[in-house]
Amino acid sequence: MGLFSNHVMVDMTFFCSPIGLGHATRDSAIVQHLKEIPIKFVTGDAAAKFLKQLEFNVEDVYIPPQFVIKNGLLQNSLRWLWKYYKYYKGYQKWFVTKFTKMALEILQILQRLQGYFLKYN
Repeated sequence: MGLFSNHVMVDMTFFCSPIGLGHATRDSAIVQHLKEIPIKFVTGDAAAKFLKQLEFNVEDVYIPPQFVIKNGLLQNSLRWLWKYYKYYKGYQKWFVTKFTKMALEILQILQRLQGYFLKYN
């Protein structure tokens, strides 16, 4: 009998900045080397559209505050930065919650491994 009755599936979530396409472009290049791992992107706006066009699994949920550019200059930059900071912190909390769930699942797997090795060694 094997180590687990079911095989262990590893999923990977990429949290990708929705501002511009620089992060999405680099992240998609990295993910193409991880062909055997189910990948999900959490992003928004243009990055979500770009990644969906590449046929990745995308959660389009990250919608940062909009910014206004006039004559090539960012308007109300300090106000935008503050709004973005607060919004980013909110998503950080979401990510930590999701990461904590994954960490607990990993601990459960490690406990099963420990039990297996104690039983058979």
